[in-house]
Amino acid sequence: MDWNTASSIIQVNLTQEQSRKLLEEVASVMSESRRLIERSRRLLSRADSKAILGPSPGLSLSVE
Repeated sequence: MDWNTASSIIQVNLTQEQSRKLLEEVASVMSESRRLIERSRRLLSRADSKAILGPSPGLSLSVE
């Protein structure tokens, strides 16, 4: 279900103050989502680099 469908199904009467608070919360969640996406990209990039370069010198992996 996309946003337009959801918003047309859910009819909510909000005061101007409630609308402002809701928009602030949505903006905060979107900002945090962008921050987490960027962090994930950096971590994946770092993981890709390590996968290409191989394990760090002195790092040993053992399987029992």
